[in-house]
Amino acid sequence: MSINQALLSILMPAYNVEKFVSQSIRSVLDQKYQNFELIIVDDCSTDNTLGEIIKFKDSRIKLLKNQQNSGVSQTRNKLLDSANGKYIAFLDADDLCHKDRFIHQIAFLEKNLDYGLIGSKLRYINENGESLWLRVADKVFNWREIQSELLFNNVLSTSTVTFRNQIIDHLKNDLVHDIAEDYYMWSQLSIKGIKMSSLNEDLVKYRVRNSGSTNVHYNKLKQSFDLIHTSLLNNVGVHVSQSVLNVHNALLTPLQSFDLNLLTSNPQHYKNIIDANSTTQIYSRTHLLKSIRKNWFIKCRRSLKSKGFQVLYTYIYKFNYHNITSCYRLLYLTLFLIFYKIKAFDRKAKSF
Repeated sequence: MSINQALLSILMPAYNVEKFVSQSIRSVLDQKYQNFELIIVDDCSTDNTLGEIIKFKDSRIKLLKNQQNSGVSQTRNKLLDSANGKYIAFLDADDLCHKDRFIHQIAFLEKNLDYGLIGSKLRYINENGESLWLRVADKVFNWREIQSELLFNNVLSTSTVTFRNQIIDHLKNDLVHDIAEDYYMWSQLSIKGIKMSSLNEDLVKYRVRNSGSTNVHYNKLKQSFDLIHTSLLNNVGVHVSQSVLNVHNALLTPLQSFDLNLLTSNPQHYKNIIDANSTTQIYSRTHLLKSIRKNWFIKCRRSLKSKGFQVLYTYIYKFNYHNITSCYRLLYLTLFLIFYKIKAFDRKAKSF
């Protein structure tokens, strides 16, 4: 694919990634798209990350250093301020790019001038670079799908996105730090009506590391989700209170204890969103209903293990607004529940 190779700025925050950063840099240098600057900011690493970076003798690599450990959000702000390219991309220092990534993504932006950002599918790898088989939510690719899904959860991975220089200021973030900061960025783009899409191609390998922060910092995660969802719900015209946020976020944060009341309060909450959107028309009605169906299904599925048939009843009868439930998902939930009941019975039998 031949396109005019305008300058691309690839932004890489780096902190204690000595085992991975060389591979990430190499994946950039091997790109078919060659007119780039790779800007790396070391966030006061305490291992040999710096030593690994300075091994590369390529004039397109620009290394900056923070004076003190600042966290990924502030480091990305610094990277954005340093970018000179017409196009800009994020890549975390432990992830890898397919050699065609920027050829394909910039071609999309060159062709679709009304879009500000393009992502892609990704493939999960472990610390050794081996592929992982992880179940993830259905991928979404067009603007209306992405927009409605973002109302409930993040569907774009930072290391997959490439965007126009013109939207830099919308991506700077001083409110959400280090947990769900990427979700915050995309939510703000959505509120501002900046169109985003995603290519149906695996263009990035995303490294899953053992020291994930989500389970450790639940309170920070909840604060981030509350802030993000407050802005999104206000934008569509829904009055937001802490009780509304608790319902909206129910079961989607890993350490939140299960509360059936939060689940059964969702139908009215969904109806409020649908009714508000009828006035503001922020979202495509078709895509909003589809996202609500998915969100309702996910919440019920995650509740099955602890509440069993109560959840099946809730899924069928509590919310059938505009046919939100579906037969095939009901069948899936039933089989899922039976599986866990059989497993539980098997464990109990073995204990005798």
